[in-house]
Amino acid sequence: MLMHERRLSLIDGDTVEVRNLDRQWFSTPDIGRYKAEALAMRLEAEYGIKIKTSNVYVDDATTMRDFNKVILLAVDNHRARAKVYELVDNAYNHNGVVVIDCANELESATASIYLPEWRGTEHDPRSQFPEINVDNRADDPTKLSCAAKVSSGEQSAFANMSAACLGISLLRTWIDRDMLHAEETVRNSIPYQHTMNPSHWRSLV
Repeated sequence: MLMHERRLSLIDGDTVEVRNLDRQWFSTPDIGRYKAEALAMRLEAEYGIKIKTSNVYVDDATTMRDFNKVILLAVDNHRARAKVYELVDNAYNHNGVVVIDCANELESATASIYLPEWRGTEHDPRSQFPEINVDNRADDPTKLSCAAKVSSGEQSAFANMSAACLGISLLRTWIDRDMLHAEETVRNSIPYQHTMNPSHWRSLV
């Protein structure tokens, strides 16, 4: 999902399945429809905003050439994640783009802010998690959905939803502080990562 000021765009090549109904904002009539289109209709009806949709996977620069500023990244596998970072690094030329990456494992959840100028630094998620560049288990980006991972025990639904909430929190922080136009010293003062792990879960009980 990508957002620029008041314009919202959704990119997703997936279609709605029955297993999505219990965890995502879809209903039975949406089954078989593209997720981006089904979600756009709901958001437009709820908030009265115009949403652009692309029913494709992010696999080349043309997919993202019309979008900039803030990219909210929520993908199922490292192959897709690495591709987005590659496109951002090569296509945006440090032109104010911000990536907010939501990720989780079995019980832990993380959301990170990434700027192209941070490539190769300690703030680059690929430096913190080298498996992003070498994990090719998802050769087909349509496989290994979050729902399937929850069913197989690779991740919990709670961790999955927490990653999304952490990402929205970072997005709100970025927008509220007007980071897109702030001085560099102010931009660098924001938290670049939020994390929750099992110790946090226990503290909430």
